[in-house]
Amino acid sequence: MSRIRVLVVDDSPLIREIIIKILEKDPEFSVVGQAEDGSEAVRLTQNIRPDLIIMDLYMPVMDGFQAIEKIMAYHPTPILVATTALAREGKSISFRALELGALEVIDKPVLSPGPGLSPKETDFLFLAKMLSRVKVISHLRGKLKRLPSEPPAEESRDADQFKIVAVAASTGGPKALLHILRGLPENLPAPIVVVQHISEGFSSGLASWLNHEAKLKVKEGAKGEELRPGTMYIAPTGFHMLVNSSRRIVFNSDPPLMSHRPAGTFLLKSVAECFGPRALGVILSGMGSDGAEGILEIKRRGGKTIAQAESDCVVFGMPKAAIELGAVDKVLPLDLIAGEIQKMLGEM
Repeated sequence: MSRIRVLVVDDSPLIREIIIKILEKDPEFSVVGQAEDGSEAVRLTQNIRPDLIIMDLYMPVMDGFQAIEKIMAYHPTPILVATTALAREGKSISFRALELGALEVIDKPVLSPGPGLSPKETDFLFLAKMLSRVKVISHLRGKLKRLPSEPPAEESRDADQFKIVAVAASTGGPKALLHILRGLPENLPAPIVVVQHISEGFSSGLASWLNHEAKLKVKEGAKGEELRPGTMYIAPTGFHMLVNSSRRIVFNSDPPLMSHRPAGTFLLKSVAECFGPRALGVILSGMGSDGAEGILEIKRRGGKTIAQAESDCVVFGMPKAAIELGAVDKVLPLDLIAGEIQKMLGEM
């Protein structure tokens, strides 16, 4: 018997983990995807065609109501809403979600300790199985209007032209970033997203300093912010910064990677997954190997990659790790990196 393929949608990594762990207690389920906002859920539903979607309602970028409407219009799929909003808002949100095409609205499940199933977990899994078998139909309502979060038609047509630069840096990174920024024009045809390992609370100061010195706009990244060409976004300390396919910034509070949060590898991998051959990865001076696996993923997916040469690195650890993985197209001194970024962007 084939397993029930589930897509789990919630902006909280912890809640996604809880739901997945409950589903994993029953061999009939297979979690085939995760999304942290409604826009990503719509895209994944189209790509992986799950048997069931378990979805929250209040999320950034596109909320659950909009996502339900969009999914049921174009890719009808059984949807189980799991939310904490029932206690606050009562039946009104249930009726709204059901009207849009969801099959049931429940409180978010709670994971019980140990391998066995609690009565509430048993009820949750039974409901999920029942709903996965429902033959749902298209809801025309979502086809009759364009959702507020949906980009205008002109933007949709040039979506494949969107390019992005992702940078990982550590010790010696701020000076290297400044050197590169001084060589880039203010109309650079791509945003730049950066993880720079820095002490807690200093990321906003770094962004302010670079913004004062550069032609490009430089700012600290904000949750849900849309990425715009000609702007550099510095990851704030304390969170992992990623991007999604809707060209927006996403934060999560997953554990540190190699003692780093934010971690360059997480950012670069998200850029690779969302933008593939339209991504350019750059590894600058730094201790350790953070970013190496991420820039390798960019190269695997057809993107272009650059590493700072040992000759002007304060610490050659991060570029060296990426080079040894075979993840780097060009190894360049700082004086040549800005020009190469512009050249590579022009070739995409």
